[in-house]
Amino acid sequence: MAASIVAGVVIYWLTTGIDGGDSSTGGGDGAASPVPLQVTIGSPAEGSTVATHQQVSGVVSDWRAQVWVVVHPLETADCWVQSQAVVEQGGAWSASAQFGEAVPEHSGKPYEIRALANPRSRLSPGMVRCWPAAGASSKPLRVRRR
Repeated sequence: MAASIVAGVVIYWLTTGIDGGDSSTGGGDGAASPVPLQVTIGSPAEGSTVATHQQVSGVVSDWRAQVWVVVHPLETADCWVQSQAVVEQGGAWSASAQFGEAVPEHSGKPYEIRALANPRSRLSPGMVRCWPAAGASSKPLRVRRR
């Protein structure tokens, strides 16, 4: 009988977690599981035309996250990390991004941009191989330089 009680406790523990909470919520305090980190770009819009220097903005699910904008000129294999975004307490963020140089040869060129939240390695503005790993990444957004 003692063995069946122990077995019952072990089965209970395996299905509910060590603290007796529901395993679907991640603990016994009744709180829901944390929402996975998410980051989106709201502006510029997919397919839009951008200036050489353009504000990029969006929303991140955790306002304490570090957000970086990365620009990828589609004619190259490299990406360009922009300055770290400013994130407001509600999760809205914005950053300045550069799309090529202010020369006629860069006019009309296609670019892809992503916002990265909590990069896995230290980032600083400059060239990197595409795409740096991060806790979350926005969908790639294609734009064209004015």
